[in-house]
Amino acid sequence: VLFRSGLTASRIVVVEDGTRIESQTWDEPQSAEINPFEAERIEVVRGPSSVIYGSDALGGVVNVIGENIFQEENKTLAGNFSLNAFRNNTGVAGSLNLFGQKQNDENILAYKINATGRFAGDYTQPSGNTEDTIVKSGKVFNSGAEEFDASGTVGYKTPTGIYKFKYSHFGQKYFITPKPGRKEVELNIHTNNYKIILTGFLTN
Repeated sequence: VLFRSGLTASRIVVVEDGTRIESQTWDEPQSAEINPFEAERIEVVRGPSSVIYGSDALGGVVNVIGENIFQEENKTLAGNFSLNAFRNNTGVAGSLNLFGQKQNDENILAYKINATGRFAGDYTQPSGNTEDTIVKSGKVFNSGAEEFDASGTVGYKTPTGIYKFKYSHFGQKYFITPKPGRKEVELNIHTNNYKIILTGFLTN
């Protein structure tokens, strides 16, 4: 939806829990290191938003809001598992979440662990004409991708504030279709992020 503005790449800002995701700007061409299985919701802000998010946000903003680790139920250990499949490039994606919390009077200690894997085979293209070239339908060689993400978050909630520490690893391998006569190409990208979040409350 943001690409309709005609501005892409460094003209669109991706934010996760208040932190800008910028490694795709300085690294190899890649998607932002966002794990959708961890997000509580994703907000898309269309149009210029440079006043709030900086000069890069001419085309819009993608704001990723992470899941709240402080659950209503006081469980020491809980979890969920999800599995998705898609057909165009014969892929599968799965995610495992483990979380829990311990409450002592007004203080809550909580944690969450996530592991996500994604595999996509070569995608299928339809037949047609492209730049006076006849394209046959079928699989596009060396166009698949692999991804493994993992993260861990520990939080401590008190009447005066929330203190959280998060570590995340984003690992992505994707393949590039070579030109005739060239060998297949693949790119490996691994990113590690550490984040400390401190939130204070006003009290009477």
